[in-house]
Amino acid sequence: MDFRCNQESGIQFIYLLPFSPRLALIEPTTYSYDTQNDDFYLNTLNEYMLEIYNVNNFKILNEEKGAIPLALLPDDNSPAIQVGVRGNANRPASGYTFYFIQLQVKKAFDCIIKSKDKFNLNIHSLLIQFLDKVFLDVLKSNPKLAPKIFISFAKSFTGNELANFMTNKIKIKSLLGMIINLPKVIGLPHGALDGSVFISLSLDKNIWNTLLFIVLYILLASLVAFSWFYFPQVSLIFFLLISIFHFGIGDFQWTTGLDKYLYGFLNGGIIILGISHFNFDSVNNVYKYLSINTDLVWKFLNLANIIFLFLIPFFIINIDKFRSIDISRIFLLILLIILLPPIVTFAIYFCFIHTFNHFSRIIPVLKRQMNNRKILYTFLVFTISSWLIGFIVYKYFIGFFDTEELIYRILFIGLAALTVPHMILIDFYFRPKNRI
Repeated sequence: MDFRCNQESGIQFIYLLPFSPRLALIEPTTYSYDTQNDDFYLNTLNEYMLEIYNVNNFKILNEEKGAIPLALLPDDNSPAIQVGVRGNANRPASGYTFYFIQLQVKKAFDCIIKSKDKFNLNIHSLLIQFLDKVFLDVLKSNPKLAPKIFISFAKSFTGNELANFMTNKIKIKSLLGMIINLPKVIGLPHGALDGSVFISLSLDKNIWNTLLFIVLYILLASLVAFSWFYFPQVSLIFFLLISIFHFGIGDFQWTTGLDKYLYGFLNGGIIILGISHFNFDSVNNVYKYLSINTDLVWKFLNLANIIFLFLIPFFIINIDKFRSIDISRIFLLILLIILLPPIVTFAIYFCFIHTFNHFSRIIPVLKRQMNNRKILYTFLVFTISSWLIGFIVYKYFIGFFDTEELIYRILFIGLAALTVPHMILIDFYFRPKNRI
């Protein structure tokens, strides 16, 4: 499968199967809502051969064409025994049909031999139908991801495993390999332990306190999210500012007074300012998803960068107050920022550095005040609730934004919405009380 061809009329690729140095089966294939005429595919073939192989003189020995529905058809309540495409033998995501027709014929034959009144010729399991639906939904909403998805999919299997998967013989090992290799977005919400933190502060003395906490938490998060629609630039600047301090203070050992905020700005500025200024073009594209006009955002970042540079001497003078692990983390982040794409750097930092520091600092304190079961219960409630809300928001707005833009909006605006109540609870109540 070669995607080095025109993609303007839908997802298109070239199947090429060589039989000898001068003979090959070549099949231009398009995923689209409309069928194309013969000239479209002939032009695609000519362009492909010229651009990829520098060949403009070749002979077509034989040709065939077809159109396969990438969907299961509704039942028309016909009394006839239905096989093939009308009987939903075709695999929705691939169009593979012939192999499944053979299975349907065999099932029909068995039903006749056993004198059954009703024929169940369903070939594709609910799991297969679900996987194919997800696959087609992703391609429909963001066709630009198609090459990456197909390539990642192919890398997930050996030849035999791929043949088994395409013929519905799915093994758990192969399925897990596919999930690991395909692009995905999943993770722990920023405030997954906030319920346990609330309990540990002895604020859950009665049901009304608990309800008030939940209502205020949701209201504050909602206020941040809604403000993004009316004041996107100001909201983005506010989010970047609190992220600098929250990440910086959260990853640094406990301290008080002015030092707390100076160290926090230096520590958190490395990840936020570093990613922004070392990857201007790609980061600006993301910021444009969140705030169409980014002029004011970059003015803020430039000012923050100047302040950061002025504070470097303070850092050098007080380097003895930093633990070796803090210095190592700073150099690791600088290396990641220089070498890796910004979204990968941020994901590594957030999941494996900030979240690790947060959990390793908070969980021992929580365990002194409640049992593991209670911690796990509140953790799951906050986690599942966050995933569910994110899914509902995604489904609601899927028709309003490009998929990539919507995912970035959900990730970052959602992160901002959760960070504000989370930061107030952790940085202004929990950590000062426990001095951690």
